[in-house]
Amino acid sequence: MQRELNVNDVLRFLASKEGQRRMKQTEDLLTKKKIMKVTFSNEGSCVGTTLHLSDGSTFLVYQPSLIVHALPNPLVEKE
Repeated sequence: MQRELNVNDVLRFLASKEGQRRMKQTEDLLTKKKIMKVTFSNEGSCVGTTLHLSDGSTFLVYQPSLIVHALPNPLVEKE
C-alpha cells in the first residue's frame, strides 16, 4: 500500500506546475553539457554518483542499483 501511495505522489508531482518547473531546471542543467569527470560518494543509504559537467556545475545521481540493499555484501568472499 505504501509503495502505491509513493507512486501516486510521484505521478501527481510530475503532473504539477512545480514538478514541471523542477524537471525543466534539470533538463536545462544537463542539456548540451559534456560529462568531464565522474566521482562516487558515500551518501549513507547509497552510493552517490556525481557528474562533473563541462560548465563547472555538478549533478548528483542516485541509482537504484547502488542502494545499500542492492549492493553485494563486501564481507562475504566469493570463491
